[in-house]
Amino acid sequence: MVLLVVDDEAVQLESLRRGLRSKGYDFVGAKSGQEALDVLKSVAGEGVGMVITDYAMPDMNGIELLNRVRSVRKTLPFILMTAYGDKQIVINALRSGCQGYIEKPFTLEQLLDEIQRTVVISGQEETHQELCERVQKLVHQINNPLVCIIGSAELASCHIDDSEVIKKNIHRILESTDRISKINEEILKLGRKDIDKSTLVDINGLLEECLSMFNGLMILKGIELKKELTLGEVNLFADKFGLQQLFNNILLNAIDAMEGKVGKTLRVTTSIDKNRSFISACIEDTGCGIPENAIETIFSPYVTTKDKGTGLGLAVAKNVVEKHDGRIDVESQPGKGTLFRITLPTGGRANM
Repeated sequence: MVLLVVDDEAVQLESLRRGLRSKGYDFVGAKSGQEALDVLKSVAGEGVGMVITDYAMPDMNGIELLNRVRSVRKTLPFILMTAYGDKQIVINALRSGCQGYIEKPFTLEQLLDEIQRTVVISGQEETHQELCERVQKLVHQINNPLVCIIGSAELASCHIDDSEVIKKNIHRILESTDRISKINEEILKLGRKDIDKSTLVDINGLLEECLSMFNGLMILKGIELKKELTLGEVNLFADKFGLQQLFNNILLNAIDAMEGKVGKTLRVTTSIDKNRSFISACIEDTGCGIPENAIETIFSPYVTTKDKGTGLGLAVAKNVVEKHDGRIDVESQPGKGTLFRITLPTGGRANM
């Protein structure tokens, strides 16, 4: 990695040059903020992977340099060197998007640790930014067919007088489009610290709603549904929309996994432990199963075993479970099927 180090003290700059080069880093030095900006705008600046700068410099301070750098290289990792006790400076730097800081005096080892930490943080920020950008694209992709579905369904509904079956399915289409609209609203909230609205949720009732949504699809695909909803009347204080997305994503995965199989069975069960501390919901299919080498990564964003999948469904499911302090486990046998087990704590928040 090429490090651009900015310090107006020649002795300090030379010391850092020797130390960082001895550890395998390529080094570019600058004695002022303007010189650093000139480097970044040059051909040589294209290879710079991180800026490490002193705060106090004659022409501009480190935070001013940071703001100027952001106009040239928006995501370039940045470490600020500050004098001991400059806490407000550190706070201002972090608010401006600085990923790392180190207080003077420091050892070479301490600086190396901070460089590594900043690399990790920067990587996470880039991943999050890429995720948000791709999600925004997904929203627009959903909106286009959504308008067509709504218009077609409403038009057909106005001209049908004698077919209850068609009316029922059109009603389901309209319900689904409403769900898509709500999904879009939730996607657009990504990156904002919105508080989920929690309500009392009947888990059995919610699963029945989700299964009803896929009823027509399961009939068309010849899937036998087996339900064992033995949970009883348990109302969990939770984010209903989030849990709905969780169950819908796993159910759709199960249905897709049984494509082309013989003897298709979807089994859905619920239960509560003897101490009434945890609720469990299991969704099991007799589909193609998940390859053993893919089990550990199926919950990562954009990782999918489907030919046309986005890889977001299970990532969303895992995120919902974790927000409820729960866990999601998977058991799978290639060629035989997969079981997802969702466990949610009642945590004294359930009305039983």
